[in-house]
Amino acid sequence: MRLTQNPGDIATREFAKWILKIGDGELNNSGSEALIEIRHDLLIQPDTHPFNSIMNAAYPDFDTKFIDLNYLEEIAILAPTNEVVEDINDYMMDLINVDEEIYLSAESICKASTNILDQDVLYPTEFLNSLKFPGIPNHKLKLKVGLQ
Repeated sequence: MRLTQNPGDIATREFAKWILKIGDGELNNSGSEALIEIRHDLLIQPDTHPFNSIMNAAYPDFDTKFIDLNYLEEIAILAPTNEVVEDINDYMMDLINVDEEIYLSAESICKASTNILDQDVLYPTEFLNSLKFPGIPNHKLKLKVGLQ
């Protein structure tokens, strides 16, 4: 019995070797900088919405498979900032047509500090609602039925 390799496995292995060469600095053209040509088949072609191109490349058939946790866990979309992550998440959540609930944080300041007058002027509600901290939900939390 003869075992054959899947062409996709070979392509993945070659891509991994290429990425490692870049990381190890083996593709440098000159002393400190490298001009790296990315093959056309590795590029995501632009669509009407940039997130749509990324989502379709990472998650084909998202509209029918989003309910499958394994489908969503197998692939990750990397983004440069948390704001971009939130934008992509919001975009993908908007594509799912199921019931949603929106929860807002409390919009008041603790009156425990009596020595500060006019705290509401120092800390306007709009400012408090714009604050974002890791590990703490944002002011507006959008949840959809069935999503985890």
